[in-house]
Amino acid sequence: MEKSNLKVALFTITFLLFFVGIAQAANDTLTAQIGGGRVILYPEVGVGGAEISKYFTVNNVNAVPVNISLETAGDLKDMIKLETTNFILQPGENKRVNYVIKLKNAENIEGKVNVYFSQVGKKGGVAVSATIIVHPTKIGIWDSFFGKKNSTDDGSDSGTNNNSTGSNGGFVDMGKISTGVILGLVTFIMFIVVIILLVLLSNKKKRKLNLKENDWSS
Repeated sequence: MEKSNLKVALFTITFLLFFVGIAQAANDTLTAQIGGGRVILYPEVGVGGAEISKYFTVNNVNAVPVNISLETAGDLKDMIKLETTNFILQPGENKRVNYVIKLKNAENIEGKVNVYFSQVGKKGGVAVSATIIVHPTKIGIWDSFFGKKNSTDDGSDSGTNNNSTGSNGGFVDMGKISTGVILGLVTFIMFIVVIILLVLLSNKKKRKLNLKENDWSS
């Protein structure tokens, strides 16, 4: 086998190994998705405080089972009571997560529920957050006892899904990235590189042949 052919074979093998590594990394990539991940509430808070019942939906759009862990954060951290903090979702499965916010004072406040996705049996994963914003109105004693009930779910929800994508190397929080686009781009670039190298090797071989012909003619 000529040296040029050997170089092409070695490069082809390297390219295939690189592509297999990219494909494996794509398989390890998880997408975290929740529905109703942003809510703005306008409750009335009386002398006894107020309780607000809300929920969001956790969706597993991955091809593998994922473990879901939840924790509260922000100024509302100690005021949010989650129905559950850990469960497993099968591929294509979703679950409604109910929670209750207990307010004591009529003050603007904001918090989050962090939702961690990790592939079952693997470490690390990806996270996405549900954002909760509260703009309460203070009411008097009369309204507290005889007016509108303090337990309410008044507010506006975001109808869009919150997405986040990352690998199993560690928890990240980032915008959704299409794995197919990344693989397609890498494959295209590697294909162009292979074509360029083949052209360069072919030109080099032609130059050598031309030099030999010139030597023979001289």
